[in-house]
Formats: sequence, C-alpha cells, structure tokens
Amino acid sequence: MPSVDSFRLRPLAETDLETIRLWRNSDRVRLNMYSDHIIIPEEHRRWYNRIKDDPRWLYLIMEYDGQPAGVINFREIDRVAGSALWGFYLGRSDLPRGSGTVMGYLALNHAFMVEGWRTLSGEVLDFNEPSLRLFRRLGFDNIGRRDKQLIRNGRLVDIILYTMTAGRWLKRERPRVEALVQKMAVAGTPMIRP
Repeated sequence: MPSVDSFRLRPLAETDLETIRLWRNSDRVRLNMYSDHIIIPEEHRRWYNRIKDDPRWLYLIMEYDGQPAGVINFREIDRVAGSALWGFYLGRSDLPRGSGTVMGYLALNHAFMVEGWRTLSGEVLDFNEPSLRLFRRLGFDNIGRRDKQLIRNGRLVDIILYTMTAGRWLKRERPRVEALVQKMAVAGTPMIRP
C-alpha cells in the first residue's frame, strides 16, 4: 500500500511541459476536453507563455511517489469574489485505483484552505462518466447544464455544471471524502494525509 506521503501538489514548472503535452494528447485525456485536437509543441509553448504569469490561472502538478502523475488547473480566478473554475486530469494510466479521488481532495483543500476561495465551479462533458462520478463523489452540487454546446462524433454534447462552496467542503464534504480516502487506503488503495 502506498504511504501517506505518496501524493503531493506542486506548481507547474517549465520542465513539465512536454510531459503534460503528451498526456493532454493521449486519447484518454484529449477526447474528454473542450478542444480535442492534437497539440503541437509550438502551440503548447504559446499556451504556457500566456498563462504562466497570468493571475487568473493557476496550474498544479500532482505527484505520486515523487513523479508527475496529473494536472490540476484553476482558471477564471477572481480573487475579489473568491471564485475559480477548476479542471483536472490524471496523466499517467498506471496509478493506483482512487488516485482521482485523492487528486480532487487535494485540489479542493488547496482551493479553500491555501487560496482561501469561497466557491469552486467545474464543467464536465456529458459523456465523461469518470469525471461526472468524481464530482458527485466529492459532493459538488449539480447546478445545471448548457445544452448542445459541442459536436463530438456527430452528436451534440451538453456541458454539466457543478459548484462547491468553502463552507460546504470544510464542514461536510471534506470529512466525508477524507473518511472515504482512508477507507480506500485500508482496502489497499492510496491514502493521503488530511
């Protein structure tokens, strides 16, 4: 079983760019994004140069056993209102079961306990069942949908909208998710430190 210290978040570094570009271009990740084209190195570099010093964006790398494992992004950050929109993906496919839940737990703790934001929102394409399950598992409120926003494989796709408040996370959902993660650790899946 992985140790308590197996997972951690750190800021995105320039040295991560090629790794996350390869992850982002994998079918497993790319096909669940708003934009599903293959990203070339020059485009990726332009994206990085645009967001690296922009206070409306924050990118974190989740590490597992000291190696990059996934990406968390906070965008449309409004520090006055205390709100942001978040996204995430596990880059590696060899991670222990439950790593997505750990990533969500760490991301929400970062948003509410480190950044001090009041509200975090998320958007999921209607066919992305793993992400839909994760939002429900973490306790997000489903606040609606934007109908027929994209076309994928000839099908109109809805975007499902979620929100979480700091009060709800800290008082109710965090203790519940923490217990779930601890239970997964006992069952042989990774455990994280509260």
